[in-house]
Amino acid sequence: ESSSRYVTSARDQGVTLINKVSDQLPKVMADPTRIPHVFGNLISNALKHTTAGGQIELDASWNEGDEQVTFSVQNTGIMIPEEYYNKIFERFFRMPGEKIAEGVGLGLAIARDIVVGHGGKIWAENSLAQNGARFCFTLNTADSHQTLIS
Repeated sequence: ESSSRYVTSARDQGVTLINKVSDQLPKVMADPTRIPHVFGNLISNALKHTTAGGQIELDASWNEGDEQVTFSVQNTGIMIPEEYYNKIFERFFRMPGEKIAEGVGLGLAIARDIVVGHGGKIWAENSLAQNGARFCFTLNTADSHQTLIS
């Protein structure tokens, strides 16, 4: 999916989309047709749960010597009750109170399958500083010499 779609959606909703991902990150082992789906799902979910005036921040972190880069999509707005941190990645799971029109509950499960298939991890947490939710996932660096399982 085109990134301009998310920029336009954010603008139309009155949400600020901030890209803090550095150009200085190492290359990662990633299927260029599947990983965009992970980002797309996390950004789409963030847009659904961020009200006008809020913001969504995309970031990535890596420390010299690490074999993985951690990517994050964080939004202001609805926080996730801790008891749902793992459940939200299950197929067909819906947070209590979610409207049926908000999807069938497969997006995060598919994102998890893609990330795990790349040898990474995915998780959700709350960001008290931003008063919202943060979704993070890891991908192996291209020079980590780990076997990619597809």
